[in-house]
Amino acid sequence: MHAERVVHLIVTMFCSTFLLMVLGFAILHPSWPPLALSCLFLTLVSAYLVHYFRLENGVQRWYHLSNEMRFRAGQVGARYEEKRVNPNSS
Repeated sequence: MHAERVVHLIVTMFCSTFLLMVLGFAILHPSWPPLALSCLFLTLVSAYLVHYFRLENGVQRWYHLSNEMRFRAGQVGARYEEKRVNPNSS
């Protein structure tokens, strides 16, 4: 999952960069094609941000489940809960 997260981050950053470049061009040279391309990139970047947000939240949930399984198997001596280390959690 780490490689997929990195790839999605890179794609999101490139699309955001292209959006800003096309938006800057549309401001300097107002016409329909740059404005249409700006709207297209804005839609694409919005979709990528939503997808990346869901991907990151899913991975964090998997990390939590992995830590819970390791704790129940007795492989971990303490857990990080409620912004502090809890050595006696069950």
